[in-house]
Amino acid sequence: MRAILVLVTFALASLCNAQNRTENTVTGSGFFISTEGYLLSNLHVVTGCRTVSIKVSGVAASGRVLFSDAKNDLAVLKVDHPPAFLVFRQDQRLRLGENVIAVGYPLAGVVASSMNLTTGTISALAGIDEDTRMIQFTAPVQPGNSGGPLLDQSGHVVGIVTSKLSPLWTAAHLGDIPQNVNFAIKASVVRDFLDSKGIDYGTAPSTDTVATPSIEDQVRNAVVFTECAPGLGIESAASNEPKASSETVARRPIQRICDLKTIAIASLGNSDAAALVREKLSNRLVKSGRLVVVEDPEHADAVLTGVVGANIYGRAETAAFKLVTWDGRIIWVGENSTRGFGSASGHIADKIANELLKAIDRDRTSR
Repeated sequence: MRAILVLVTFALASLCNAQNRTENTVTGSGFFISTEGYLLSNLHVVTGCRTVSIKVSGVAASGRVLFSDAKNDLAVLKVDHPPAFLVFRQDQRLRLGENVIAVGYPLAGVVASSMNLTTGTISALAGIDEDTRMIQFTAPVQPGNSGGPLLDQSGHVVGIVTSKLSPLWTAAHLGDIPQNVNFAIKASVVRDFLDSKGIDYGTAPSTDTVATPSIEDQVRNAVVFTECAPGLGIESAASNEPKASSETVARRPIQRICDLKTIAIASLGNSDAAALVREKLSNRLVKSGRLVVVEDPEHADAVLTGVVGANIYGRAETAAFKLVTWDGRIIWVGENSTRGFGSASGHIADKIANELLKAIDRDRTSR
């Protein structure tokens, strides 16, 4: 039962990223980390956009996506003339019960357009299914908080707000409503990503406890509102080859699941069982001849992501997944489990592949 519960809660967290989506735009949050104009946010906030509009203290500007990390849902943008920046906490150790502050711009067009600040504590040092990249915290967040900083009581960054457990899904499937079960990517993971890209950032010891209103004054000009209108492909930051003369590359819109031509499979978890399911699922789809499987999500029509739950013997037992188009729309979700004695990972991979291909066939015949 534990594996099933872990699976469901992770699926809910994944399906409830704390971004705000209107018909034509995705809004979220971000924050500057240096005087050079590097801006951090979540990848799911800027997916499908090469240029992102930002606003800080009422002043509008634009940023371009430089680097991304699909596995950890991170993106770095470049903006000219940042007014202020945040620093990371020098000591990366976190403690249960530690006070934290979530800062961002939630529910654009619904609540006040000014920066929003909420307080809470660190409630767990790992995410769903013991994901050590994440921390769980209780400061309330809403759609639009994605990409904003999670701060300690000194105003230093200890994480990036990423997702929350969906109350509606949990109520429907578990008969209970979660209270402020929210997740952030740990600052240690973020710093490793920045180090790998050669991006400088600041750190400082968190020795002083600062009053929350004073922290608001301290970070006001460093945390920004982001707005992305999907439609322009993210330029690959890993390539140093000359770009085509056109500054933008048109992406084929994916309106229905039968429109898919290429697919990427994201990490399905940190366990050996998850890695095995991902490998076998990729092989099944390639052998079908129906879809082209690519490694780079930026070159795919959609990304299949989710989690594989393992039993006490480390064998794959359950899986929850969703299919997200390049412009950030969820077009398919599902879950599977196995109790067989054969290859559990192969059984789950077969079921996911078969259900996906059947969904494509059903959609094609219904057109």
